[in-house]
Amino acid sequence: MVDANTPANARNFDKNDMRIVSASAHILRDLGVDESPQLLQVGRELSLVGPRPLAAPFYEYALAIVKDKALVAEWVELYRKLTPGITGPGQLTYLPYDTRDGKLIEAVFRADLEYYQNHASLHRDILYVMITPMLLIKSAILKARARKKSQLSV
Repeated sequence: MVDANTPANARNFDKNDMRIVSASAHILRDLGVDESPQLLQVGRELSLVGPRPLAAPFYEYALAIVKDKALVAEWVELYRKLTPGITGPGQLTYLPYDTRDGKLIEAVFRADLEYYQNHASLHRDILYVMITPMLLIKSAILKARARKKSQLSV
């Protein structure tokens, strides 16, 4: 069994995630349906738009693989000031992203920082909420195609 609470396993999504075993589970994961219970937390612990909530070990992990340590520290500081959200600029700009890629994590952090430091607005928040389902569906289709292609090549 994989322990997601260790820095080495602290990731949001991995196409080879051993915890997802059935085809239907892959579809639900790809569409983000497994995260729908988070909607119940909006207004309590979450906002609709904000930096994605991350497991505590992810900070250590990000520090280990991201070259720009000051960027990670700046993002963590921002994260502590804001209410985490279900969707946000970093997530949508680089969806889906593999958390093993340090450059991609840097890009996600930069997108979040740029938005919240310079351009946060109700208009953009509404736009993020509207485009999130479309991007999740597009991402799910791409993941399903990639999975099918990898199964055919085996």
